[in-house]
Amino acid sequence: MYIAKDVYNKIVFDTPKPPPETGGALFQKNGIVSRLVFDSGLYEYGKYTPDVDFLNHQIKEFAEIGYEFCGIFHSHFPFGENLSNDDKRYIEIITLSLKNQINKLYFPIVLPKEKLIPYCSYIKGDKVIIVSDKLFII
Repeated sequence: MYIAKDVYNKIVFDTPKPPPETGGALFQKNGIVSRLVFDSGLYEYGKYTPDVDFLNHQIKEFAEIGYEFCGIFHSHFPFGENLSNDDKRYIEIITLSLKNQINKLYFPIVLPKEKLIPYCSYIKGDKVIIVSDKLFII
């Protein structure tokens, strides 16, 4: 995952510490995550539920100015560096819904004020593959 330093800093340092969990959408141009939108979704203790209508509107607006939707980030509690089973199911749903439009999607976990742990998904055959990814801050 290649990410602009200012976007990395916004995600890590502007995402509030849970509870509740929060998140947003990532956008890229030329293979670099260079824009983000914090979501106005439903925030529950231990669970982030994106506002799909809001994010879909943002995806359309960013596409009009040349940015491609490339994933969703969300916060976890400290030491929560791994994806939960619910996270994995949600990633599979999103990846399958965009399989004809996007080759790879990013789903980083944010430990607010600490770091970002990158994960990505892609389709191989008829299966969604979710793996840890390398992070390159540029």
